[in-house]
This record gives sequence, structure tokens and C-alpha cells, in this order.
Amino acid sequence: MENVINEFLEELRAKRNRSIHTVSAYRSDLMQFYKYYRERHPNESEQRWDKVSVEDLTSFMEFLRDRGYSSPSRVRKASALRTFFWYLHTTGIIKENPAQNLVEASPTRSKPKRLDEEQVRKLLDAPDPSTPQGLRDKAMLLLIYGAGLRASEVVSLNLDSFDPESRKLVVPVSGRIVHLSEKTAGVIKKYIEEARPILTERRGKVESLFVNVRGDRLTRQGLWTIFKRYAHKAGLPKGTSIRTLRNSSRVYRGESDLYDEVVSEPEEK
Repeated sequence: MENVINEFLEELRAKRNRSIHTVSAYRSDLMQFYKYYRERHPNESEQRWDKVSVEDLTSFMEFLRDRGYSSPSRVRKASALRTFFWYLHTTGIIKENPAQNLVEASPTRSKPKRLDEEQVRKLLDAPDPSTPQGLRDKAMLLLIYGAGLRASEVVSLNLDSFDPESRKLVVPVSGRIVHLSEKTAGVIKKYIEEARPILTERRGKVESLFVNVRGDRLTRQGLWTIFKRYAHKAGLPKGTSIRTLRNSSRVYRGESDLYDEVVSEPEEK
């Protein structure tokens, strides 16, 4: 699939006389979608341009909105995808063009800046901890709320990032150390002892703390999909994001039992 992108970029450069900056922007936008598509469809037999659907493209645009990309940036990426898939269609690589009607407009509603305490409780209680995936998901939600971790930080964690005795967590992507509350640390410890072995039994030894059902390291897209499912289950407002949950914990500092139970202690300086 990547070689087709390169052929398209060469077409832009050589035959359409596009500037090097334009070609570079196209490359960045298309490779971002290509990476997203591969994570969405990990089975290599499904990774073909004629397999890309309208749902794949609209899901990608929603992913960009959730990640906080500006409206002009999303409009540019949508334009790049329309041009690329027009090229695929006109050259006969695909029979139908899924990007023909792909349009990105400015969002009509802004994301909620924070959740109230009851909404946070519903979200944290949404996973079923009696299942391996549910216990994993509860641990991740507690880290996002309780330790203020970003999506990239959550999926970067390795098994040795967590010390259950000291309740310390070392974040690989930044090297920072966070102190976990007793409740958050307890759920992570239970996940490691009871759920993670079940999820990794087919894969064997893996270093990542959070894994998917195949035992591979969980991706950011995988985490976003999980989060959206629980946000919907908890009845949270449309547009609620991981950042929304991260921002919510500081609002209730010292003012709620939930904060005292879940939120980590101050980080080491």
C-alpha cells in the first residue's frame, strides 16, 4: 500500500508540478491515514486500498477531531484523501471511490471542558472488572483520571513501569514518576496478577503493561476506541475525550471522596 502512496506523490511532483512543500504535506497526511488504517485492520489480508471503506475514512476524521486537530488541519487532510482516492479510482486501482463525498467542516459543538463528579463515577464504573478486558480498562481509566496520564503515556507503559510496593509509576515516554493512590495501585496490581496473564497466554512474554485481546501492546487508537465505548455506555456528552477526563480530576481537589480515593499524590520534583 505504501508504494502506491509513493507513486501518487511522484505523480504530483513530476507530472502536476506541485511544490516540494505540497508534496511533503500530502505525504504526511496520507501516511498518517495509512498508519491509522493498519492499526484499525491488523490483519494483513485486509490491508488493500480497494478494501478501504467510507467508514474507515469517517472514523479517521473523527479520530482527528478527538485528538484535537484544528479545523483547517482536518480540512487539509480530507482534501488530501479525496485527491489520493480520486487518483486511485482514475488509475483503476480501486473500482469505487469511498472518499468522493468526504467533507470536513468545523464542529458545531465544542467539547465539554470537564465532567462533573457523578459523570466521572459512571465512567469509572462502566467497565466490568470481573472480565479480563474490563479489569484492564478500569485500570487504564483510573490512570487517566487518577494519574493524569495521556493516551500516549498509557500505551507506552511496560510491566516494569509499575512498582506495587511503593505505588510508583515510571512513564517511559517522559521519564516522569507519578505516585498512585492506594485504590488505583490496587486495581493495577489485580490486573497484572489476574487479567493480564489471560490476555497474554497466546502471545507469551511481552513487556507492555496494557495489551489487547491478542496479547499485543495496546495502541493509542485501541485506547481511544475503548474510551469512546465506555463514554457512550456512561451516557456522557458527545465529544467527551481522554483530555476531558484528565482535566476533570483537578476540579475536585480536596472536595470529594472520589478524588481522595482515585487521584494520585503530587509527583516528585
